[in-house]
Amino acid sequence: GPNFRDPHHPDEPARSVLRLTDRADRLASVLSPDAESFNASVKRIKGAMLQVRNRRKPPRLDDKALASWNGLMIGALAVVGRLLDESRFIAAATRAADFVLHQLVLPDGRLSRSRRGDSTSHPGFLEDYAFVAAGLIELATALQADEDRTRYIGEAMKLLATADRLFADDQGLMYDTEADPGFFVRARSLHDGALPCGTSVLLNTLVDLASLGDATALARLPRLYEGIGANLGELPLGLANGVRCVLRTLSSAWARGTPLETQLRATAPPKDLADTAFTPVEVYASEERLSITTDTPASMKLVLQIAEGYHVLAADPWVDDPRGAIRGLVPLRVHVLGGSGVRVYADYPAGEPYEHAPAGIGRPRVYRGRVEFEVAVEVDGPNQGRPLLGVTFQACSDRACLHPRTAELDIAIDRA
Repeated sequence: GPNFRDPHHPDEPARSVLRLTDRADRLASVLSPDAESFNASVKRIKGAMLQVRNRRKPPRLDDKALASWNGLMIGALAVVGRLLDESRFIAAATRAADFVLHQLVLPDGRLSRSRRGDSTSHPGFLEDYAFVAAGLIELATALQADEDRTRYIGEAMKLLATADRLFADDQGLMYDTEADPGFFVRARSLHDGALPCGTSVLLNTLVDLASLGDATALARLPRLYEGIGANLGELPLGLANGVRCVLRTLSSAWARGTPLETQLRATAPPKDLADTAFTPVEVYASEERLSITTDTPASMKLVLQIAEGYHVLAADPWVDDPRGAIRGLVPLRVHVLGGSGVRVYADYPAGEPYEHAPAGIGRPRVYRGRVEFEVAVEVDGPNQGRPLLGVTFQACSDRACLHPRTAELDIAIDRA
């Protein structure tokens, strides 16, 4: 019967897509006298299907070569080739690097964003220069011959110098695009998502060069770190590759005892209770995706990691003294955000009595350190919106309480 419905064309009827219902070796033992006969049968069937499919107009092939993606792949191949001692990967990285340096460089020395056939596109962005330079540094690290290492390091330094000329402002901070009167807004991205941003990759590449003794790279680092310092302090997870760069620098011998080390240590999140961006609680989930049906719920574990010196109000904080509840304090709750049709239950731990509570308000229960508990998710009517799971908590020290916070969990909820 029909087993596929095109989500992009919901008005079209469901169709049947031919597929093997089990592993080939298991099917062979049931459907054929031996594996060889089964494989021959499958090959014949696939050949007939291919003849029918070849009558359709094929989709257009995206066969352009992007400078930035080539840079990522060059670096990945070089690292894997070096760690696994696989010369074929290093050779592939070398071929790709030479392709970029010869086929994706415009006559004026700038990188092209992409190439297709014999044609190059518009000039590249900051990420193109940063990703390619990072890949070349990794390739140089993987190569044995000093002449080859020197050549690719030199090419990376040339790209970074060009990027500094094209994308840096008067303060030395980097934009994603060149200055152009035709742009309504000149973007500057400081967020590492599915791909790291150009600035964080550029920073890591400068750290690579600084560790090799390049004075120019070392001189560039303080201004760039200054430019991302506020983002690192307030939203370190949003600039994870930048945080990685800070940690690499702080652990490097060449940065120890320098003004650069002092500058980086100043980017740590402030511990002032008045700072609403600071939270001493980290929330982790055991699953990235949950599948639920009308009859079958799903479960996972949640972990709260609470920093030393802080506690979180328990889910049922006044169980020992119901009259002691204080208006305004928010207990721990796991709940649904942004949609409906899903219900969540949590097996909250009891917590421990808080021994430093002011006189006259009872002893609320709190959580400290690592707190782990089970959460169940089930269907609760028609699905509307995009339901997300949220964890609301209020963290306190012995002196004062922070504002309540809600952490959205990046967990996909699939409903069959």
